[in-house]
Amino acid sequence: MNVRILLIEDSTAQRLYIRSFFVNRDDLTFEVVEAKDGAQGLALASSTQPDAILCDINMPVMDGFEFIARLRQNPDLSTIPVIMITSLSNRDAMRRAMGNGADDYLTKPFTSKELVEALLGQLQKRQRQAQQTKASLDSLRQSVLSSLPHELHTPLTSIVSGSELLLHRGERMTPERRQEVVEMIHRGGKRLMRTIGRYLELIEIRSRSRVPKMDFISIEQTWVETVLKDPLGHNIIGGAITGEPQDSGDYLASMEIHLEPAVLMMNQKDLIRIIYELLANALKFQRPGSKVRVLGTDDGQSYWLQIENEGSEMPASFSSLLGEFMQFSRDTQEQQGIGFGLSIAGALLGQNNGSMKWIGTDGYPNAVKLRLPKTQSMLER
Repeated sequence: MNVRILLIEDSTAQRLYIRSFFVNRDDLTFEVVEAKDGAQGLALASSTQPDAILCDINMPVMDGFEFIARLRQNPDLSTIPVIMITSLSNRDAMRRAMGNGADDYLTKPFTSKELVEALLGQLQKRQRQAQQTKASLDSLRQSVLSSLPHELHTPLTSIVSGSELLLHRGERMTPERRQEVVEMIHRGGKRLMRTIGRYLELIEIRSRSRVPKMDFISIEQTWVETVLKDPLGHNIIGGAITGEPQDSGDYLASMEIHLEPAVLMMNQKDLIRIIYELLANALKFQRPGSKVRVLGTDDGQSYWLQIENEGSEMPASFSSLLGEFMQFSRDTQEQQGIGFGLSIAGALLGQNNGSMKWIGTDGYPNAVKLRLPKTQSMLER
């Protein structure tokens, strides 16, 4: 296997020294392309399409911070793993580099073993991501084929039947009855539009090859409460529950939130969307008069966010179907099931180095537990 590495370093001596680390092995042949600053590095990245990039920070013309920011803005280059190599060992420099999109950070001096292991780790991670994307798309394709006809059929039935009533019997209807039929058609159209929109959004999320930009997020009580008051939350949460946006007070009163503070390293937009989707499902299926609980704990290595509700027991096959589009209790609840929200949340979590598992499905309570990545393990390396 041939591995092309772009080395961006303003010191000729350092470039020669680092190049010496990459001795061809039985399973790998290394090709090192060199650049003396970030501007030259961007041009070479575009023309050579390297498998990975090693980049210094303090350089003339364009430093490493600006280089990584510009690289991540280019859709053709944004997925290339980047390891920052620098003599800057302070946390601010590390935070800025990782916040701009760096995948790893090594402080000089480092050994050849440390650098090669870090590089191979990033290449293996990229390969796993490609495999996961392919598997996810295959799963999505099967899910669409099995569930899309039913999801489209229900709202289409109300639209077609309602319009036929107006066409053939509209003149004999009372104004009140005509209004009822028009409202039925309108509801069916909105549900159909929402269903198609959710499918297209999930397809877009699962087909992403670009690693999301990571942010440093100070998660705590007031942060979550502020997030839940955003109009986007009203649309997603309210839309899932009633089909219409809701004022935040309508569902904040149904929650208990207890969070230990911590600093996470995720894409903030993705984290907010994950919270919206999971809360929407919890609120949608909670028992009247009960509370949805949001609990956050910090174990030092990871942050654990748990969302609980008391509601309908999930089917026995639930765990094996997790991640697919699911409808449950359709005989008693003619509404979309929990598949969309979980599929979207799970896809976003995977792209942000997080994970999700169910620790309760019997309704007393139903509980999902998320592992969210923190900055501490990276900053203390």
